[in-house]
Amino acid sequence: MTRRTRHQASAALRRLAEAENAFLEQEFLAPVVQGGEVRIRVAGAICKLSVEPADFVGWGVFQPISHTEALLDREATLAERRAYLNLLPAVRLILCRRADEKWCGSAGSFGDSRIALDGAAPIQLTTEVQQFDVVRSRFDGGVFWFDEVDRRHDPRQASYLRESLAERVVPAEVARKGLTAEERAAYELAYWELIRPPEERRSPRRRLRREVEMPVDFDPVVTRLRESLSHAGAELVDYLERKDGFRVRYTVGGMHYTSSVDKNDLTVQVAGICLSGEDQKFDLGSLVGVLREGDQGGGLLRVGRFWYARRVKPSVGKPASVAFDAEWALAREEAWVSCFAKPLLCMIEADGRAEAVAKLAEPMVAMCGAGALGSNLIDNLSRQGFRRLRVVDFDRVDQHNVSTQVYGVADVGAPKVDVLRNHVFRTAEVELETMDKKLDERNARKLLKGADIVIDTFDNSDSRRLVQQHCRAVGIECLHVGLFADYCEAVWDEVYRVPSDAEGDVCEYPLARNLVQLAVAVASELLVRFVLDGEKQNYSGTLRDFAITELEG
Repeated sequence: MTRRTRHQASAALRRLAEAENAFLEQEFLAPVVQGGEVRIRVAGAICKLSVEPADFVGWGVFQPISHTEALLDREATLAERRAYLNLLPAVRLILCRRADEKWCGSAGSFGDSRIALDGAAPIQLTTEVQQFDVVRSRFDGGVFWFDEVDRRHDPRQASYLRESLAERVVPAEVARKGLTAEERAAYELAYWELIRPPEERRSPRRRLRREVEMPVDFDPVVTRLRESLSHAGAELVDYLERKDGFRVRYTVGGMHYTSSVDKNDLTVQVAGICLSGEDQKFDLGSLVGVLREGDQGGGLLRVGRFWYARRVKPSVGKPASVAFDAEWALAREEAWVSCFAKPLLCMIEADGRAEAVAKLAEPMVAMCGAGALGSNLIDNLSRQGFRRLRVVDFDRVDQHNVSTQVYGVADVGAPKVDVLRNHVFRTAEVELETMDKKLDERNARKLLKGADIVIDTFDNSDSRRLVQQHCRAVGIECLHVGLFADYCEAVWDEVYRVPSDAEGDVCEYPLARNLVQLAVAVASELLVRFVLDGEKQNYSGTLRDFAITELEG
């Protein structure tokens, strides 16, 4: 070795030592999977460090204590995690199966030539996901890291594929409008993995019509949940995995229920029916027993889409079972009512509660506009029990919409009606009918056809006048909702006067969100009262003095 070569090697080693010493003095952010190791690049060299605590899994900020060990200082913030992931290229994948307690994803876009993915690859650190969700992952050259669920993708497609897989529908017979080739490929991967072990597979083309007598579940979570439910007489629909538990959807006697249970022992976190705070005394199997006993003995009251236990009494010596008192009168007690329905139910006589909530599901309500008022009203009404909803808007999500509307930063650039449809289905499982068109004189009759009630939330006088003229011409009930400065109003068409256009858009001002929510609350209440008893009232509100005033007709 020449003197020059020795000098260069010595300098390189010195730089590496200096970099390692500097590394020991600073914290670093890294994802950790099961096994407790992280890989860090120091001066161009890859160093492998074990982490403490050894059972930590997730995104953490670590302090090196040697060249081979690091101590967890704290969990990383969402902003830190986002900054890390943004350094890596995004890759869309479709969750098709689980392997070794990890979700595996197939290609979400066959046109993406950057990565040739044959079959499915594991995705690390997935949370709040279900099978066939389309997710955005980040690829670091060796590992796919979970970023987020693609909120722009229609969640109804994934729901349909999960239901089809549960019914063992062969791939050739999976048919739903809008399914992509990538989704079909993901379904086929999941299907063949489900029905036969890998060593017994043949070419899929030769087995499309083959009958399978003994299907096998390769997802251990499915097996575990299905066993717990089936022993009690219920059937698993699907599940969503969270950090400390599972959200489980299942059927009992043909009725659908949703509960949240602990990952370790399947004890109930949230029952899905109101058990007066006794949820955690049950596990998943015993909860199903409660549902069966209550349904057969009249101990459960169904109100709209929700169930309530009339009275829950843990049996002596059996804390995981329930005795029901069918003689209890709903009107004489402090009702244990779901937070979804309690405000409305408290306004209605006890013997008419179920009928009242069911009544909200009947009318077709068409929302004109999906901006601050329209999007928040759709969100509010879908949660209250309105099931037949339509929205008309041609606009796309802009950055300034995020402060006052239901959309997020990730939605910028997407059609508002598409994002709103996906949002409503995820939150309330309501199928929102969408019209991605600008309402005008030529299409008003078509876009508003079949509506029982129209809600006008447009932000300009020409569009408001068009809605008013059409509704009066065809005899449709119309509620106009609007904002100006710190003033809002909700007025039925009989007394409504179309205002002149105002300069500026109050909805672009972030602090206007409080005024928007006030207007949405007033309009929602007026709509509920009209649907339940035919009463038409008109109200205005001012934010500055927190006043809500009835307007004279």
